Parts: sequence; structure tokens; C-alpha cells
Amino acid sequence: MSIPNSLLTTGKERKVMQGPTYLEIDKDILLCGLKVRTNNASEMSGQGKIAKLYEEFDAKGLGEMAIQKHLHIYGVYYEYESDEKGFYSVLAGIGPLTTKMLDLTCLAIRKGLYLKFSFKGPLPKTVIDGWQKVWHYFKQPAAPTRAFDTDYEQYHPEGVDILIGVKGKQ
Repeated sequence: MSIPNSLLTTGKERKVMQGPTYLEIDKDILLCGLKVRTNNASEMSGQGKIAKLYEEFDAKGLGEMAIQKHLHIYGVYYEYESDEKGFYSVLAGIGPLTTKMLDLTCLAIRKGLYLKFSFKGPLPKTVIDGWQKVWHYFKQPAAPTRAFDTDYEQYHPEGVDILIGVKGKQ
């Protein structure tokens, strides 16, 4: 599957250290796609649901639809039970949209403060390695506090941007 060129088009960025950047999303972004509920323990054990979710995403032609309609491809993590150890929902979706699409789960990436990590390289390895770096970053004592509300991946031809919702202004 070819992934469309997806660059963030909303919000204001400011650089933090030499890694991630803070991004204030100033309006909700409507997406529609397919949803599963899982947890990191299942995903790491080989009993995960996310890989199958993206297989179904491709089988239903959502990636091709994104290309044809000049939309972006997203992976959204939301409905957190607690933190990275609890259950959460994942949406493999396309957007931004102006109206909901029938027969798909729709949600809005909420406006707010996010920390944006950018990774270049082949998928899915780049996404998996990227999440390892994100988790390591948030274990640092000086790291901002995660909101555990909405986090998302935005795919582009060079790799992926992972945006983590954080609390408070930096």
C-alpha cells in the first residue's frame, strides 16, 4: 500500500530540546476508520489486534480511498482505561473529514497540547521502534505528563509522526 503525503496542516509548533516538538492542535480533526480494543501486553505477546486491524484497513480499501481523496492515514489511540498498562482503543482511520462516513467508526482527534515525535524509515518497523523511543522519553523525570486522552500516528511517505497528548503548557 502506498501512503499519501501527510503533513500536519493545523496548529502551531515550537521546538523542545533537540527531539520532539510541542504542537497545539487548535481544532478537532474528524477521522473515520476501523476500531479495536487492546492493551500493550497483548500486542507484545504476539496476541495483538493492531496488525490485523491494519490488514482489514487495507482489505476494505481505506488506504486507497485516502490516496484518491487526498486524505491522510492515522492510527489513533484513545479511550484509555488508565495508562500505558491498561486497555485502550485503536482506530486505523483516514481524514481529515468534514462529514462522518457510514459503516465506519468516527472520532475527533481532540484539540489540545501534543508532543510530536518524527521518525523516518520503512513501515512498520519505524512505527514499532518509534514507540519504543516515545516510551523511553516519557520515563525521564523531566518529561511532561501524558494526558492518556488521545494520542495518534500520522503516516507519510518518509515514515511516521507520533503525537502524544500531554498535560499543561511547557
